[in-house]
Amino acid sequence: MKTVYDNIVIGGSGFIGTSLLQALRAKGETVANLSREIGEPVTGVDVFPIDVTNLEELTERFPYGETVFILIGQVGAGFDAKKELLMLANIVNVLNAMRPKRVCYASSARVYGETAIPAIESDEVRPYDEYSRFKCDAEVLLQNTLNTNISLAIIRLANVYGNPRNRGFINTVMRNAAQIDSDQLVVHGDGTQSLDYIHIQDVADACIAITDGLTGRDIINLATGHNYSVTDLIEYTSRISKNPLPYTLDETRQPEVRMSAISNSKLRERYGFEPRYTFEQGLRETVLAYKKLATTESKKVLLIGGEGFIGRNIAAQVSEHAQCFSAGKEKSPWVDRKDIFIQLDPYKHKLPDTFDTVIHLIDHVVSLRDFREAERRLLQNIQIEEKTHVVLISSSVLYAQPESDYARRKALLESVYTEHCKENNIPLSILRLFNVYGPYQYPRRAGSLLANILMGYLDHHSVQIRDMNAQRDFIYVADVARIVNAIITTTTTGTFDVGTGVLTSISALIIAIERDIVHDELDIRHIGNAESFACPAAKIQVGLPVASTSLSEGLRHTFEFYLKNKEEFYD
Repeated sequence: MKTVYDNIVIGGSGFIGTSLLQALRAKGETVANLSREIGEPVTGVDVFPIDVTNLEELTERFPYGETVFILIGQVGAGFDAKKELLMLANIVNVLNAMRPKRVCYASSARVYGETAIPAIESDEVRPYDEYSRFKCDAEVLLQNTLNTNISLAIIRLANVYGNPRNRGFINTVMRNAAQIDSDQLVVHGDGTQSLDYIHIQDVADACIAITDGLTGRDIINLATGHNYSVTDLIEYTSRISKNPLPYTLDETRQPEVRMSAISNSKLRERYGFEPRYTFEQGLRETVLAYKKLATTESKKVLLIGGEGFIGRNIAAQVSEHAQCFSAGKEKSPWVDRKDIFIQLDPYKHKLPDTFDTVIHLIDHVVSLRDFREAERRLLQNIQIEEKTHVVLISSSVLYAQPESDYARRKALLESVYTEHCKENNIPLSILRLFNVYGPYQYPRRAGSLLANILMGYLDHHSVQIRDMNAQRDFIYVADVARIVNAIITTTTTGTFDVGTGVLTSISALIIAIERDIVHDELDIRHIGNAESFACPAAKIQVGLPVASTSLSEGLRHTFEFYLKNKEEFYD
């Protein structure tokens, strides 16, 4: 079933988008971010890296949402008005087919040109450069081509600031104030250029207020109604940061607009929104945000195939100390997560970012003839670099059933990555997992013995066991996650067995569950066919100081999980 989001934010990884994502999540709403890059992670927001210039891909992968915010088309290096209009036309094409309830488009107050008297929404537009002309064209395109049954808000933004992802002159001022850079500040003209500056948090909150109150179609100015000069900006920031910011005036280059006064009367009166941040308050928070940027850095970890049982547990552990992302075609139904879901098929689509660590958990079921080429294509798509630590999740099946298709895929996987990492001087850790059990494991799947037994008991049905004397090295999944996290933290490389080193028979396991966990007799049907292979215990272990969980304790935690979540596992 396709997920229906409360909100789709197109361009959500940008300056304005990041704050809007956070505000929407704070409201308790579901959000999908469509963006060329992944950007700053926002917990609970799914990322869809989509090339909106490609109409076929956009149509195929565009998620459904009630409200769509369009934030693309912001000025910056390489700005191309024709390309931006093409992307917007593609988006409108898809929106007309999907029919969201409302669309909110981020335009610009620059469309008014020079305004000594505060501009209102019905004033004639006077674009003066390529960007403001593009915004006028974009507004017309939306008004003329978006289905009239879809409500439309066109928001004309004043000068937005408040986030380190900002570009332009404010960014330069703030980076100097936070002592990230020491570029000489050069002010065009005499420094008296007067603009309306609005804090990014007010922008995000106002966008939500507008879409909540929107009926039909409307154009709304998003501004404070107060103006400050460029020299005011520098002097306020110098005082707040306690760091004098010298600047020079270049009167040979005059600003194209000397006064941009914007009225926010409609925003206040019709939508009931009053900007909260004064100029000084907003600058104070902005300076703090830039100073925090200069002192904080955390690892970025990517899980490929991280939506499965083991991946969910690894993500929970890694997210405590790193920015964790999970890329895959389908999202896990488990909503309690801190990592960020990236919706894509990594064998088909390139990730628009690089990572410090990549954890490969996928068992890619293709023919052995095509397997090596598929993994090489994956390596290109996830942009493995020399600094990237690759953690490959393999299996003890290589010892127990080396001739099986699964073992052959794992052997090929190890071979491909060993060759690639050796040739490119990339740190590689190969972890051969033994019999992993614990929370999030689904029953009725290969390797789900414990899940089958415990859910069988809760569901009051019998469980068939082939060989009661068969032995396994059972390891609790949280221990696996802690080992993976320790390997990432220490960049430990090599090939290791991940198990306890202790074999437990199936009959002993069942006795332990009956005696210590359920205090009841299990309905077990012994088929009576002895296994034709032997599963060894783990030998080549990591040797890192990671706390281990006893079998009894692991079984108890696992049973408590199924008892609490049993409804999730019923067909």
